[in-house]
Amino acid sequence: MDERRDPVRASYAAARHLRDLHEQLGGWHLAAAAYNCGSGCVRRALRLHGGGPVGGELRYWRIRPHLPRETRDYVPKLLAAARIARDPAAFGFGGVDGDAPLAYREVVAPGGTPLERVARWAGAPESAVAALNPHLVRGQTPPGRRWPVRVPVR
Repeated sequence: MDERRDPVRASYAAARHLRDLHEQLGGWHLAAAAYNCGSGCVRRALRLHGGGPVGGELRYWRIRPHLPRETRDYVPKLLAAARIARDPAAFGFGGVDGDAPLAYREVVAPGGTPLERVARWAGAPESAVAALNPHLVRGQTPPGRRWPVRVPVR
């Protein structure tokens, strides 16, 4: 089992990490930069070029030239994506609907149960069960304990 591949757990972990970076660095732009290149990289740039160890949004723009190229591009792209998401039609994305949230329910399976068996029990295609559980890398629940498995809603 690889929790990094679990979209639900990984999303919550990423949000907590971003929140912690915001609290440490004092701004969302700096937090996003640190999420991309690491807090040490951003702290070093702040110390050398930003006039102090932490700061607000303007400090990000001051240190931006001293960050790795990928990070210099990452934060503006993230800001652009957020702005487009608020008003897609204003940017030529009218009539584009986002994907609906995944509809699934969780069933608890015994340890070591193959996903193929869970799919049969749930009356769902094995490929759909596998797609909802990418963190179960061996195609079965972890041995030795009961485990929640996502299955499609019928």
